[in-house]
Amino acid sequence: MKGTKTQIRPGVWRLRVVTGYDAQTGNPRQASRTFSGSKKEADSALSAFVTEVQSGQVSLEGSVTLAQFLDRWLAHIEDQRSPTTIRGYREKLGRVRRDLGAVRMATLSGQTLDRTYRRWLDDGATPATVHGIHRVLSAALHQAVKWGIVARAATEMATPPSRPARQVAALDPSVVVAIISEARQGDPVLSAAVVVAATTGIRRGELCGLRWSDLDWSAGRLMVGRAVKYGLQREIVVGPTKTHQERRIGLDRGTLEVLAEHRANVERWASEAGVSVDPDGYMFTLDPTAATPWLPDSYGHAFQRIATKVGAAISLHDLRHFTATQAIAAGVDVRTVAGRLGHADPSVTLKVYSSFVADRDMAAAEAVGGLLRLRPAALEVSDT
Repeated sequence: MKGTKTQIRPGVWRLRVVTGYDAQTGNPRQASRTFSGSKKEADSALSAFVTEVQSGQVSLEGSVTLAQFLDRWLAHIEDQRSPTTIRGYREKLGRVRRDLGAVRMATLSGQTLDRTYRRWLDDGATPATVHGIHRVLSAALHQAVKWGIVARAATEMATPPSRPARQVAALDPSVVVAIISEARQGDPVLSAAVVVAATTGIRRGELCGLRWSDLDWSAGRLMVGRAVKYGLQREIVVGPTKTHQERRIGLDRGTLEVLAEHRANVERWASEAGVSVDPDGYMFTLDPTAATPWLPDSYGHAFQRIATKVGAAISLHDLRHFTATQAIAAGVDVRTVAGRLGHADPSVTLKVYSSFVADRDMAAAEAVGGLLRLRPAALEVSDT
């Protein structure tokens, strides 16, 4: 079994071992890896590599193309991610398939990725778009390492463009109140839904998935444990939350009063339609029996119509930002805010709302410093 080494830059070698020959073309099939060290050390590493291949310790799947591997990876994670996430992955990897799909896994390099990233940027892609593609590709290639297809993920050796920091503006409460008030006149379901979304920060799919049984009236707590989503074929799917975790959220008295009024309306609408409300019906729905959920897109479109009507240039997602910024401004700790938003990692909350946390940090400094503040004269040292 043959092996070769090639110095690709000072102190870095590409090691290749012939594993056989293609029956149709006669071309050699090779396993490859990179190695850092001196020429003598590279010789020893190559010898060990040959031994590994001979003993079957090295996967020979490096000849598969990147497109073939991505198909396998997406199939592997399909039941571990939401349909929305899988669709997003496929969309992001479209550019990769187009420009790099034919590249063999064994020859994919960081330099190849960097050149491709540069071309995408020159063609008009934003740094955030390229960074997002790199992030998904990195997840895929690290799975290839676990499966033994490659020794190292090429994304580790690439340098994607920096992703611009997310800027979150504090939404004025008066804007939210205006939307709620306007919706109350002609779309009371939306009005109640916006109140819950603004005071809890739950995602739109989670709000559409709420059932009346999720509400503990006496304790004033809401259980968020499911979400309405769109499947891979745009079919409606009711499944777990984005983080696959349930969480319980406290509700203020005002929100509970809004929900009590909304429940009374639900009962009245059902009576007027000559039907009864499903005992475990959905909280927000246009179905008088409450047996079918409100669709996330319908909820989003209804919100956008009202927001436009009152002259508010905001999106439904801005209600989550409203919850977080107002809670942080009120002095609520980041971990609690993260729990209400459903962030599995509080560091995500800290990163997105860092400027607001910094404001609270200064307030804390003033509060603690105020306890120890003395008159300047009291700090002077007497010479006598």
